[in-house]
Amino acid sequence: MKQKLIKNNKGFFVLLATMIIFAACGGDSGSNGKTETDESSQAETFDDLPNCSKNREGETVTVLDDRKTYICSNGRWEYLNEVPDTVKTEDDLSACLEKNEGKIAFVTKNSTVWGCFDKRWEELGTAYQNADDLPNCSDKREGNTAYVIDDKEPLTCSDGKWEKSGIQPQNQETDSKNDHKSSSSSKQYSSSSVEKDSNESSSSIEETITDMKLSVYSSTEVFPKCILDDLGKIIVNLLDTSYFICEKEGGNGLSDYTMEYRKIKKEEMKLVFEAAFGECSEKKKGQKFNLFEKKIICDENTDFHYFSYHYYNEFDLLTDNRDGQEYKTIKIGHQIWMAENLNYDYRIEGADFSYCYDNKSDNCEKYGRLYTWAAAMDSAAVFSEDGKGCGANSTIEINSGNDTTWYCKPKNTIRGICPKNWHLPNVEEYRQLVEFVSGENCSWYNSSYSNSSSTHACAGGFELKSWSGWSHGGNGSNEFGFSVLPAGFSYELLDSTAAFWESDVILSYDGGNAKAITMDYSHNNVNFNDVIRTVERLSIRCIKD
Repeated sequence: MKQKLIKNNKGFFVLLATMIIFAACGGDSGSNGKTETDESSQAETFDDLPNCSKNREGETVTVLDDRKTYICSNGRWEYLNEVPDTVKTEDDLSACLEKNEGKIAFVTKNSTVWGCFDKRWEELGTAYQNADDLPNCSDKREGNTAYVIDDKEPLTCSDGKWEKSGIQPQNQETDSKNDHKSSSSSKQYSSSSVEKDSNESSSSIEETITDMKLSVYSSTEVFPKCILDDLGKIIVNLLDTSYFICEKEGGNGLSDYTMEYRKIKKEEMKLVFEAAFGECSEKKKGQKFNLFEKKIICDENTDFHYFSYHYYNEFDLLTDNRDGQEYKTIKIGHQIWMAENLNYDYRIEGADFSYCYDNKSDNCEKYGRLYTWAAAMDSAAVFSEDGKGCGANSTIEINSGNDTTWYCKPKNTIRGICPKNWHLPNVEEYRQLVEFVSGENCSWYNSSYSNSSSTHACAGGFELKSWSGWSHGGNGSNEFGFSVLPAGFSYELLDSTAAFWESDVILSYDGGNAKAITMDYSHNNVNFNDVIRTVERLSIRCIKD
């Protein structure tokens, strides 16, 4: 910019200066460029500000963390103004939402100022500090616009004179640079330009795409053409919130291929995250972003020490009054689940009936405890009569008369060793869970009170598994916060398998086997009706009554 910065007009000199500083740094573009000016006039957080001493009286510093400028006044850092958004091009502007009404932003590519009015970004003109800096309003500049920082005034060159143009929203066409890539009938939504679709409310669309750097379209029918220049470009189908990538299809080498949009799989969402928010790095660690109705966080995988985006969930807490332990809980659909494995030390007359993997307490801390089926069902009836007698070698009678002795007669809802007001889930409750997270129907032959050992696999394991900790790249997305860890069972398969007791029934009349829900590193399914010996030791998840 060629404007002269002459006076410290408490607010507007700083406003333009911070624009220039952010432009030098690359603003929101993620550049790490620094200048001497940057070092002396910026701080990462408010805590990083230097002491407001007499020597610094009147000095201003921009805090990058909250995008605010502070001035040193009488020994205290006082809030001065908010740093405007600074972006490279108008395409990089965030959504113009109602809460941003009246805000201005600085576009570094052409040194222009933009304003958010009536949910639409309007170009206010080239930035100038004051009226003295304006160029001559000649015939050549007829119709040009300018924005004078000191006066907060947009101007238009008209008939040889700079006139006040007022701040009024005007209709804008979708990015003209993209006209050759999409038909005139397409409805494109992006973080810089939002058109209202007849089937969608404008405000809801705008809210969902805040912080995104993806092009969003109302349906696949209005996608722009996938061309070589757009190779790797990711766009969004708003109709079902699906993601597509422009790729080469078929062909041999550099010829005989077509360019098509391919739907991105759930396992490939890393591509979407990076396209929407830039690369996840140590600098972005802990930052959270919105991706439609989901929250995304940039975090470090502590197992392998790399940075990656993953879904972020807000948890509630459950306190088990028996031992004071706290567990994260999460609502998924209409169900409320523990988001961690149970770690209650189940003892009867001093004898252990729960175990840490490999007898190491650290494994209990990380994965929870492992239990036999008798312990899971609370066969000794320590906490309830629900699963009394349902242990190893217990017997179930079918269609018996009134004089039959029942050794194991489980109820529909079995508390087992779960905390009060929680219970051991049955197979139907697990099925509701996987159907919700996968969006697919899951049905199979229900073998209650039978010898059938038919295992059935349903989709949903990828969404339920934790985003780290699984061997051989078997991690999931943990999209809904269920956070399944590969706790193994008995003393086998740690880091590769998760297995949970469910409460329905022992399979054989003479005892010895029970059912479990299992997940494995090698696939993304949930296995139902897995037959496990009752003496094996598995994990437990509890569900709220």
